Amino acid sequence: MAQREDGVTMGNQTYIGRQPVLDRERKIIGYELFCQDSAESMAAKAEDSLSASAQILVSLLNNLDSGWLPEGKLVFINVDIAMMLDPDFLALLPDGGIVLDIYGKAAITPELLAACDGLRARRIGLALDDAGLIQEDDALLGKADFFKVDVNEHDATQLFEVLGRLEKFPARRVAKKVETGRDFKFCHDAGFDCFQGYYFARPETVSEKAINPGQMNLTELLNLIGRNAEAAEIEAVFKRDPVLMVKLLGYINSPAMGLSRKVTAIPQALALVGYRQLYRWVALLLYTAGSSVIPPALTLTVLTRSRFIELLGKTKLPRQEQDNLFIVGMLSMLGIILETPLEHVVEKLHVPESISQALLKHEGVYGPFLELAEACENCDAQRMTEVAARLGLTAEDVNGAHLAAISWAEALSGGAA
Repeated sequence: MAQREDGVTMGNQTYIGRQPVLDRERKIIGYELFCQDSAESMAAKAEDSLSASAQILVSLLNNLDSGWLPEGKLVFINVDIAMMLDPDFLALLPDGGIVLDIYGKAAITPELLAACDGLRARRIGLALDDAGLIQEDDALLGKADFFKVDVNEHDATQLFEVLGRLEKFPARRVAKKVETGRDFKFCHDAGFDCFQGYYFARPETVSEKAINPGQMNLTELLNLIGRNAEAAEIEAVFKRDPVLMVKLLGYINSPAMGLSRKVTAIPQALALVGYRQLYRWVALLLYTAGSSVIPPALTLTVLTRSRFIELLGKTKLPRQEQDNLFIVGMLSMLGIILETPLEHVVEKLHVPESISQALLKHEGVYGPFLELAEACENCDAQRMTEVAARLGLTAEDVNGAHLAAISWAEALSGGAA
């Protein structure tokens, strides 16, 4: 897999990609963070692959401030099993909240098992993420907190055999590379405890269908706010659907907004936060007013994406255009929520041409920022490197904004539930 290529950091050009890990209720329990080398770093791969891998992990760990994720959320980090015997590397790991996602080959020795026990004492988890490791003797399997199984590498019979092999151990069984709703249903029914894959951040597109009344009200609100309609016109739409009003006020009054006084009415919201901020939260409402089959992880994905590209634009664009970056992020996945092609959504919302160009073609002033966010979500190192260079951003800029955006989205999700 691309995320397991060992390499060295050159000029701190190691990029961080992410993928959420979910439980059986589709709630995110943590994020797997992938270290992605730039093309230049990959070309200058070190002869000592473990040393190179360690340098990448150090780069990632240096970006992780304690407390950046809420209590109970985990960070999964890929690590070659041979590094478990490196005391210098183990000393770098922060206690608690980290799960080492282990792959590779190594003799199962008393020293290795003792290292596993030492990590557990520090509340550092262990995930076995390799078919060969999962076939190892019970001594190693008994140390694991998670088993990761690539569902693309097994047919149905083989998957049940693997699950049967792992059943006697207390570790949670994770189905990875879940790409479709069919994959998820099969793995869920088979008894997997956790899941990760492309499907949870970008469910498959379905055929176009009529949007529900709540969504119609919200698209009308987006148009009214977009053209700076009178507060009375905007409030009248909310009065048709009091549930939407309650949800909106919940967002505005969430701790992440940081307002000093509680907002209780739309005119007050407009006076305190303005039309652009209200536009953001109405767009967010569309992610909770849609079909119940949309994975909740999708809302966190779009929140992270929107905040990420907004942060990237802070040193590159004027303030008004930074606001537009957030809006681009929020609108970019509405095609999935409304179950209709994105170009039809853009047409209905009458968005400015600059936003339309970004959404539909990745062009204009905002387009590259959206492209970079998608590259991070897809762990596409080459695209990350190319687009970041085009924008004049370093890997440090990108990684800092990426991790800050995840933290912000997680903090906000309590108010958006």
